Amino acid sequence: MKCERHSALFENRIKRDKLIDAKELADCLGLSVWTIRKWRAENAIPFVKLKRSVRYKLQEVIDYLEKEVVNDQKK
Repeated sequence: MKCERHSALFENRIKRDKLIDAKELADCLGLSVWTIRKWRAENAIPFVKLKRSVRYKLQEVIDYLEKEVVNDQKK
C-alpha cells in the first residue's frame, strides 16, 4: 500500500512538472499564443529553454501569475 501511495505522488509530480509548449500553455490559460510569446519575451512568465525549443511548466506559470496578481492588488 505504501508503494502505491508513493507511486501516485510521483505520478502527480510528473504531470505537474511536465514541459509544455506555448500552444498548450495558451490553451490551458485561455490566452493566445501571441500573448504567451510576448510575456516570455518580456520575461513576464517563467520558461525553460532547451537548445532552440522553449517550454513551460504549467504549475510554475500559474504560481507565478497568481503571485503577480496578489502583488498588483496590494499596490
